[in-house]
Amino acid sequence: MKKKYSCISIISEEFLGKLKELQDKIFLLTWSELYRQQRPLHITVWVWNEVEETQLEELFSELQKIASKHSKFVINLEWIKCKENPNLKKVDRRFEPYIVQIWIQVNSQLQALVNDIDKILRGYNIFFEILPYAPHMTIAGRDLSKEGFELLQKELETFDSTIDIFIDSFSFVLTPCKENKTSRMQEIKKFNLWI
Repeated sequence: MKKKYSCISIISEEFLGKLKELQDKIFLLTWSELYRQQRPLHITVWVWNEVEETQLEELFSELQKIASKHSKFVINLEWIKCKENPNLKKVDRRFEPYIVQIWIQVNSQLQALVNDIDKILRGYNIFFEILPYAPHMTIAGRDLSKEGFELLQKELETFDSTIDIFIDSFSFVLTPCKENKTSRMQEIKKFNLWI
């Protein structure tokens, strides 16, 4: 049986301060809180696609080898973007088509990790659904109203989003979507990068 999965890097508690401050500000301004409730703050390493459950054990072994070859590294969060995404309505007509994202500067370490994961997955005929790779962190959406969206566009212009984040692991997660019959992200296995 196939399910949709992703590889993500969950932001550890010690780096959440400024990001949580931003989510709290968004909530107080707009009452948008689905992302606060249902998803840990994370960076997508490999975007969702279908994987056979019978492939998981062998795939995890390959991903562990990749993790052991990569050192921990720092990435920089670049800028906040509020945008309209009509595709959210196609996923679920109850969703509002507005999201808030922080875009990430792709450095050589992050790109090397992504390339290695992609190479392994291609061997299983599993491919990226979205190319080119443009990592970001979604911090609000789905329940963000048009009025809240327009307010945030002005308010977030003054927010300093230059934040350094330490990447020490990536996780294989069950993607929240209609096909998986879940709205919550579920961590299946965590892979620690080489110390």
